[in-house]
Amino acid sequence: MLWWFLILAVSTAVVVLVAVSLYLRVRRQMKRASADEKPESDDHGE
Repeated sequence: MLWWFLILAVSTAVVVLVAVSLYLRVRRQMKRASADEKPESDDHGE
């Protein structure tokens, strides 16, 4: 009876993971773009 809840939880987790990965990728690109102006900021966030 909880199979629909499992499917909902899995799909939600997938959406969240994709959103977080996209957000981190965009933030890393923005940080790299700003790092071109400021070479003092090393990206040791990984």
